[in-house]
Amino acid sequence: YNATPTNTQLTQSYTGNGIEFNGSTSRASVPAGPSRPFDFDADEPFTVSFWARLDPNFQRDIGTFISIGRINSTIPTPFWIGYQANVEGFIETLSFNALRLQVSDGSSISYLDHQVGLNDGVWRHFAVTRDLTDTLNIYVSGVSVASTPDITTGSTANPSLPLTIGHNDNLNSRTLAGTLDEIGQGGGGQ
Repeated sequence: YNATPTNTQLTQSYTGNGIEFNGSTSRASVPAGPSRPFDFDADEPFTVSFWARLDPNFQRDIGTFISIGRINSTIPTPFWIGYQANVEGFIETLSFNALRLQVSDGSSISYLDHQVGLNDGVWRHFAVTRDLTDTLNIYVSGVSVASTPDITTGSTANPSLPLTIGHNDNLNSRTLAGTLDEIGQGGGGQ
């Protein structure tokens, strides 16, 4: 899949060239349509991974710093990975420095959070998985840091939503200041 970048630039990354986001107007997206990234069948094992480095000089008191997913304000978001500060007005409020995986089938939502400080300019590898036992997992630099049972029973597919990267379309102030690289998905959770 080819994402369309807006106000981003290629920059040196941990593995070669990454996409740098400026913290205000940068984004990348894959248009809506059938058979898109991060559409998973019910109980299908998956792995989504990426490298990330956040800008240590960018200060924000509220907002999403990493956002990869299909975002929607009127229905549960089918798939989302985010690193965010305390966001008021959401059903669940995360404390500062929480990495979240969210999976929804339209009627049930599974959340998995992990507290981790990332605003230090260090490259880290992240992987989120759903394994054969229907367990959601978060790995940071190869280490399992959190897991929870997935309560969803249906598909995360929603062809009407684009995949957005580095920007949460529902919350315009939630943008990434940093660099992402090697965003990918595969079958078979770890």
